[in-house]
Amino acid sequence: MEVEALGPGDAQKAADAAHLFDHPLDVAALDAFLADPRHHLLIASVAGRPAGFVTAIELLHPDKPRPEMLLYYELGVDQPFRRRAWQRR
Repeated sequence: MEVEALGPGDAQKAADAAHLFDHPLDVAALDAFLADPRHHLLIASVAGRPAGFVTAIELLHPDKPRPEMLLYYELGVDQPFRRRAWQRR
């Protein structure tokens, strides 16, 4: 499994993983998400095929000097890859 963090200019890679999302991708929203350095979209691929994704957002707080990472509630895993253990190599 390979995991890639997407950024500006990676809209096609996200589109290749569109089957993992709950709803069709909105091009303007996707571009804005990828352009924001505090938004993160990670795509996991197996044999070059997108198998899952997770989004995360960096949160700023008025009483903390550094942001915190919120692993957002949106993630998707393609059916063939569900209910499998993940092991770090």
